[in-house]
Amino acid sequence: MASLDIWKVIISSMTIAMCFLSMAIVLTKQSGRSDQERFLALFLFIYGLVKFDQLYMHTNSFEIWPHLAGIMFSLKLFLPSVMYFYTRSLTEQKEQWFKRQDTFALCAPFIAALVATPYYVLSAEQKVALMNPLTRDPVLYERAVLGCQIGLVLFVVTAFTYLGMSFKLFRAHTSRLRMLFSQIEDKQISWLRWVIIVITLAWIWYAICELWLLTGKQPGSVYLTNMVIEMFFVGFIALRGINQQPVYQESNAELDWVETASNSDKESVYSKSSLTEEARVEIAKKLLYVMDVEQLYKDSELSLRTLSDKIQVSEVRISETFSQHMKTSFFDFVNQHRVREACRLLQQTDHKIVAVAFDAGFNSRSTFGAAFKKYIKQSPSQYRKQHSANAASRGG
Repeated sequence: MASLDIWKVIISSMTIAMCFLSMAIVLTKQSGRSDQERFLALFLFIYGLVKFDQLYMHTNSFEIWPHLAGIMFSLKLFLPSVMYFYTRSLTEQKEQWFKRQDTFALCAPFIAALVATPYYVLSAEQKVALMNPLTRDPVLYERAVLGCQIGLVLFVVTAFTYLGMSFKLFRAHTSRLRMLFSQIEDKQISWLRWVIIVITLAWIWYAICELWLLTGKQPGSVYLTNMVIEMFFVGFIALRGINQQPVYQESNAELDWVETASNSDKESVYSKSSLTEEARVEIAKKLLYVMDVEQLYKDSELSLRTLSDKIQVSEVRISETFSQHMKTSFFDFVNQHRVREACRLLQQTDHKIVAVAFDAGFNSRSTFGAAFKKYIKQSPSQYRKQHSANAASRGG
């Protein structure tokens, strides 16, 4: 066996061991969201089987067990959809398994299985013969290559489709966070967004390498590099997934629907609301009072649920008041008050900027800096320097 093939065997074996060990850890973990745990475990299980199939080929085991060749041909096409289901379990409030439209995920694997049917029915001797250029039947080989090409194209299309669907989930997730929490940096699951991009690109590169291999050329170290990248990112997903806590501990189904609906749908819902404009004005007064007088924004963990309990108004009605009367979100409403307080502290005290951030209700300097630039259009240090210069010129 060539040294390159030995490395392929080693990397495949390491990836398989990592997938199944991580899957076992995930299944014994109690995070409070069983859908989150089981979709991650399912992803790792399928990935482990796919890598086992690659190991089967790299070790030439098809010569010993030829009847197993091609059994897992369509299995890899489930990976993008299962990653999407895992993303959905992290970004939606309600715990759920499969929806009716999720049957779409079966289409690509089913088509791939149909395409591969002629190969499945071949005898063990015919399958072994196809692997050897000297003994293969040209007609059967061309059909097998065509089936592989169709499967790889389906895989790329599926990967891109679920990449787009995952980013739609992330956009809805960010919108929901802004309505429910005043601090969202640690709840955005940014790590998963980047991992999905990279692993999708790795999958596409894998498909290109496989198509390259089908032409009779050897991708060599390029293929090996892709295997290493895959192993690294699958390991990263497993590690972060094991440590990822549910973003949403409680669910308000009515609010969840309203905040992820389109603008036209929201208008339709709010037009049927029993909340009058006068009632919205009264709620707005209560909101401004607890911010301006009681300075509730200084609570770095302030959430819509906490605010609702404080003013004794339902979350849905507060959300409607923000959206329809105050034309803002809970996140912006709270952080504008925090930035206003930070401006006062920067002008009137010589506290360090990080101290100003915490005193104003932010839980990190980076979050504070981003919010300050968004609302004031300059950094806190620039604002303090400019204010000091203006004060000095007035004093002079």
